[in-house]
Amino acid sequence: MQILPILAAIGTALFYATDNITDKIFTTHTVKNEYAYLALTGLLEVVVGLVAWFFLDWNSVNAQNIWFPILAGIFFASQGYLWITLLKKHDTTNLIGFIYTYPLLMIPLSYFVFGDKLSLAGIFAVIMIVAGIMIISLRIRNTSKYFGLVFLLPMIIVTAITEIFIKTSTNNMPFLNSAVITVLTTGLLYSGNILFSKKSRNEFIKNINKTRVLIFGEISDIGGLFLLVYATSKLPVTIVAAITCIQPLFVLILEQVAHKTFGKMVKDKTIIWKLTGVTFIIAGLIVLTLRELI
Repeated sequence: MQILPILAAIGTALFYATDNITDKIFTTHTVKNEYAYLALTGLLEVVVGLVAWFFLDWNSVNAQNIWFPILAGIFFASQGYLWITLLKKHDTTNLIGFIYTYPLLMIPLSYFVFGDKLSLAGIFAVIMIVAGIMIISLRIRNTSKYFGLVFLLPMIIVTAITEIFIKTSTNNMPFLNSAVITVLTTGLLYSGNILFSKKSRNEFIKNINKTRVLIFGEISDIGGLFLLVYATSKLPVTIVAAITCIQPLFVLILEQVAHKTFGKMVKDKTIIWKLTGVTFIIAGLIVLTLRELI
């Protein structure tokens, strides 16, 4: 039984859902420039990564293998930039629902890269999950084909590739070492954007005293990454990808709470389609999890 990795995958979804909502709160109410916000969170990630670095044993890590978590960090950062851009235009639940169609891409990718296979029950579960996600995604309106091709489609592809590199990293080094390198790479790429944008740099300096407010969101982000790396080190990447599809459920709940508390969180107030989609996701998750436990 792989109970702990399954719980870690579910925990990943909860942590990232919390991070998704805090991103929306902070970019709406605290740091209005989204790229300055990324730079501030990146600074916190670099600090956490450097502190963790000195508590780990690096003697067993082959220097040639550090490129895998570095590449994971590069794709993870790309994911962050795409996400923060999309967040300005759509509700969090609708975006997460659309992005989490990526397990369909993971099935062929993981088969060719790792030889992972899903049973018929597993494939059926993934189809149910993706069907639920697509129902949620139908609520994304007024999106041009250009916007979808430039931001939404790349976000799905980048998310899948990120998890492939995370799995490759954990196959070649301890998962904690892999996670720390990924966090450091991501943090450096996030904070580095202020070197190229005067507007972001000015907003970064203006809001640097607010980093303590952002710590809660970063705990969720970094915690989710560590849980994801652990789950991926123990389970096939397709299973992890499918289990973390419960994230839209957590986002839906937290989004409604945040909207009532802070306001300006939700544009699409019709909840029935979101609940229908989430029901499909949970049903698929149950099938997939039972298949893994039996």
